Amino acid sequence: DWSSDVCSSDLSDSSDSMSGIYSYAVYVSTMEDFSVISSSEEVFVSEYQTSLSSKKYWWRVKSKDSAGNYSAFSSTYSFTFDASAPVITNNQSGDDTWRKTDAGAIYDVDFDDSGDSLLDELEYSVWTGASFSGSNIISWTLIASSPAMVSSYTDNFGVNFSLLSGGTNYVSVRASDRAQNSDTLADAFYIRKDIVSPSIVDNQ
Repeated sequence: DWSSDVCSSDLSDSSDSMSGIYSYAVYVSTMEDFSVISSSEEVFVSEYQTSLSSKKYWWRVKSKDSAGNYSAFSSTYSFTFDASAPVITNNQSGDDTWRKTDAGAIYDVDFDDSGDSLLDELEYSVWTGASFSGSNIISWTLIASSPAMVSSYTDNFGVNFSLLSGGTNYVSVRASDRAQNSDTLADAFYIRKDIVSPSIVDNQ
């Protein structure tokens, strides 16, 4: 599992036929053998929240009854906590070349995820005006197959040229990771399209 906010767990309720369940002891570690304890806490309900830094963790729990007896530890579970949004690096300025045909995969925008959950969806969207104004002629469309499952994506990509309008088209990009962190870069670049032939006015 991946989390992008405060870590929370909903523990299965324990039962005790004598004095009754009093509390739960929750242990969280960056080591599977729990040789390093990142967080330990006694809680009095079967739901638990804690704040952690971005990395992989293991956790387990045991219950205590009102007489002070402890149960055995539960099974060990793992999760990756990723609070970092993907980073978009724009290596592409506006494309000032007027084009009548598709230039192919020439647009250079890189995507990186510094957390452990890895990139999930990489998308682009095209509007006729800057800052998501005008008409949205291409809604959010995948740049690569999803989930991307990589920490970095640097391949150049193309757009669906046939859907572009004549004139200037503004391309925005968006990246999300598997913990549902996301970042959007508006107007990463623009594409100029012209498929209208010149006209001649005969004044003779």
